[in-house]
Amino acid sequence: QPVAGEAPAAQRQREAAVARFVEGSVWRSANRLSASVVDLVYLHWWDWNQWGFVAALRALAQLRERGVVKEVGVTNIDAPRLRPLLETPPPGCP
Repeated sequence: QPVAGEAPAAQRQREAAVARFVEGSVWRSANRLSASVVDLVYLHWWDWNQWGFVAALRALAQLRERGVVKEVGVTNIDAPRLRPLLETPPPGCP
């Protein structure tokens, strides 16, 4: 989900920042639960005008691959936004 006119390096930096934020959030939850693995993480996106949903989903997929998260779910997403994700997942997403 590139931002119009944004340089690829800037986009990678933004995606890396999202990934750090998501991973920090997951580890905070794991620590609160005294768990080394989180069974289920829901991604709830509040503002669809705000960039970052796919980057956050990709970060959760990477945490899932690493065994930090068992399952990833989404909430607050309507069918027109969900359908393309299911039909053609973005690179790095399950």
